[in-house]
Amino acid sequence: MQHARLLSALLAVAASVGSSALAQAPMPSPVAPSPAHPPATSAAPGQPQTAPAPPPDARVVRPRDVTVISGSRFRVGKETYQVFGVRTPRPRVGQCVYERLRGRQSRAALRRILSRGDIHIAPTGQLNQLGDKMARVWVDGQSVARRLVAARAAIVRRPGQNYNPWCLSLRRSPV
Repeated sequence: MQHARLLSALLAVAASVGSSALAQAPMPSPVAPSPAHPPATSAAPGQPQTAPAPPPDARVVRPRDVTVISGSRFRVGKETYQVFGVRTPRPRVGQCVYERLRGRQSRAALRRILSRGDIHIAPTGQLNQLGDKMARVWVDGQSVARRLVAARAAIVRRPGQNYNPWCLSLRRSPV
């Protein structure tokens, strides 16, 4: 709402000043980044950002040793992990039919992603509500969380997101 007010105020000022005065005004030069704050990525402009590489001490497992439970949870032996940073629909106990359908699709997407190569698992030290270890996971040097989001099988987990984004009747109102 404030952006609309600001935009209308700027347009009113521009109209009152006139286009000739604006054309003669010098344009400010772009600010160069300070050496104290280097750029966030080293990728060239126009190139996609890559996820950080897996740490050297990450656990490496083969796809055949993994059992996928849901769209973000999987088991390796007796250890259960959840992909850190994403939220996926639940395939079995979803609150609506649409969430259960999307949960099965999400589970299939995680199976496809994990089957592509060696899996690197780096636990974060946190546990989820079910007691699973939260972990950052990579396959072929690519983040599984980013691949799930790119495949539209998951959304980025945000703090304070207490509503169900998959069930229309349980979504938070936009106002």
